[in-house]
Amino acid sequence: MQVYACIPYQNDGIKRALKQLKYRGSRDIASALAELLADALKKNPRDTEIVAIPTTAARRHERGFNQAELLGRALAAQLNLPFADALVKIRETPPQSTLKRNERLKNLRGAFAARGDHIPQKTVIIVDDISTTGATLIEAARALKKSGAQTVIGAVVAHS
Repeated sequence: MQVYACIPYQNDGIKRALKQLKYRGSRDIASALAELLADALKKNPRDTEIVAIPTTAARRHERGFNQAELLGRALAAQLNLPFADALVKIRETPPQSTLKRNERLKNLRGAFAARGDHIPQKTVIIVDDISTTGATLIEAARALKKSGAQTVIGAVVAHS
């Protein structure tokens, strides 16, 4: 799977921006961060949909939003592509940030499932805020490919 990452997570400015978005509810930051992703993804196949890494209902209720969805919707608007609510997180998992590398790789196995039937034979861009091991993107891609996605591309604001 090809992954586009805009900025190393070690960048202090991006760390602050992502923490503001994720933990302080500064939703307006999502649009500016999506611009970074849009620049990286300008050449897209025509039959492409944007999908966000889902969160559980409990986490969404706790935060009031899903930061990956905010980024994904803003990116879809900027690239004039459809946003698809095509993934669901089917089980609770500990936050990836609390786990060591080998635990992260196992933590999300089978945690995602595709929703609906609008994905088959399309290219899908999965959006998330941060990627460290790639485990989240890999598991989400696995679920989308299982449902018939032709190509899956990852897009994250920051990587470490």
